[in-house]
Amino acid sequence: MLSTLSVRNFAIINNISIDFKHGLTVLTGETGAGKSLIIDAISLLLGERASSDMVRHGEDKAVIEGVFYHQSKAIDELLSEYGIDALDGNMLMIKREIQASGKSVSRINGSLVTLNQLLEVAGRLADIHTQLDTKKLFDSKNYLTFIDDGQSQEKITEYKLLHRNYRQTLKDYNDLVASKNKDVEQTEYLKFQIQELDKASLRSGEVEELESELKFLNNFETIHNHMTEAVSNFQENNLIHQLYQLKSALEKLSRIDPKYSNYVRIAEDSYYQLDDLSSTIAYDLNSLEFDSTRLEQINARMAFLSDLKRKHRKTVDEMIRHLEELKHKVSIIENYDDVIEEKHKDVLRSYHDLKNASIELSEHRKKLAKVLEEKIKTNLIDLQLPKTQFEIRFSTPLLNNPLQSGVFLNDGVDSVSFFISLNIGEPLKELSKTASGGEMSRFMLALKTIFSRNYGLSTMIFDEIDAGVSGNVAFSIANKLKDIAETTQVLCITHLPQVAGMADYHLKISKRSEAGRTEAFVNELSYEEKVMEIAAMISNDQVTTSSVALSKELIQQKKEKA
Repeated sequence: MLSTLSVRNFAIINNISIDFKHGLTVLTGETGAGKSLIIDAISLLLGERASSDMVRHGEDKAVIEGVFYHQSKAIDELLSEYGIDALDGNMLMIKREIQASGKSVSRINGSLVTLNQLLEVAGRLADIHTQLDTKKLFDSKNYLTFIDDGQSQEKITEYKLLHRNYRQTLKDYNDLVASKNKDVEQTEYLKFQIQELDKASLRSGEVEELESELKFLNNFETIHNHMTEAVSNFQENNLIHQLYQLKSALEKLSRIDPKYSNYVRIAEDSYYQLDDLSSTIAYDLNSLEFDSTRLEQINARMAFLSDLKRKHRKTVDEMIRHLEELKHKVSIIENYDDVIEEKHKDVLRSYHDLKNASIELSEHRKKLAKVLEEKIKTNLIDLQLPKTQFEIRFSTPLLNNPLQSGVFLNDGVDSVSFFISLNIGEPLKELSKTASGGEMSRFMLALKTIFSRNYGLSTMIFDEIDAGVSGNVAFSIANKLKDIAETTQVLCITHLPQVAGMADYHLKISKRSEAGRTEAFVNELSYEEKVMEIAAMISNDQVTTSSVALSKELIQQKKEKA
């Protein structure tokens, strides 16, 4: 449940803090006072996207903080998965910061989280109903979300994996069939390219080797001169003989004092190394030979490779890979029928797996729908719609064509319609074409009642679920909200005195202007203040003796129900 809500610099809210309790809490106040801002703030804690427009004018950022308590193992598992420290007593602290620049920061128990992670965790804490939710009943595309349960989601996850595999397999097959004729026409050209590249005898690293060899031949004269000079230095300066004499002198020295023996080893190593170097340079000099024919061959090969790279717009290594791809493509073309047959088998296998998953998901949903039908009718009796007939009808396509992918939707193959008759003798008609605004609100409340119990949510929030109703229907909605509040914390924005009278706690939202700024305030009403607030709601803000008496009577009914 939501225990504490703190909001700073959020629209017309400067700084408020609200303590919530278990049971039914109503929020009342004039239109525009800021009631919906409280719901918007809670929505942000539950993962709603933020906007810089929400930041109070003149401030750098808005800050919303909430303290929740939960009994959900799924939340504990998510906290562990995301590396978030758990707090004592199943406490959950959520914080959102919305920068005026548009940046938004989310934290759970002090740890930074992504918006998707916040949605995953907070989605198991509470559900918020807005008037937009009621409008969802006008679009049958939303109906499956009312039917599906946790097991459905597992089946949907499996279905989506199989659907993705089937779509890719079918695409590969269709692409292969579509390209067959086109590729067959291109076979001669492809073979010409293969012949050209094969004839080129391309080799990885060849260009680098040719460039190195070409550099040597182009600098042959310079290399020859330097090597001749090196050999002359050895011979003219008699370096090796001098080093030999040095070694002999050091040997005599070491015989006098052994500590000089290391000098001898160094001189001896240097003597042999220099002798080897002299012999090697002399040998290389004698081996040097300028090959003008080889130079012409290299230049011709380099020019050929350059033309080939320019023609194909590829490096040598890329052309080598391209040659293998061309050979593979020609192999496929020449064996198209065999390849297509194998791809068709892949399609059949993936289609069979997807079809079975679709049927399994559909059958599960139909069982859930039967249970939901009865629960809806039972709840609608409580909401002054005792004669209601309600059916959930499925439209499931025939699954008999492996090449017909259009029957598979993102979340299954089912299309669902809600049919309802609110009066005896009237035929069942589509819900969106039959129910009034007030009836839609009651239908949605019935759905939310079932939803809260099925998913074990600790908090349910309603923004004017009672819109468009009055009289006995208002009492029935008040009683239904009170019933939900027996096991689930309920927060409700209302304009109905019947609902306000049933509340365990009553918060009044008001606003006032000072120093050219408007600011919203929240006050928890005492019994006397609650009586006067409900009396004002009854008599259009003109409190009378009669409205006060009726207000007390409404509150007394709540006590009697308890």
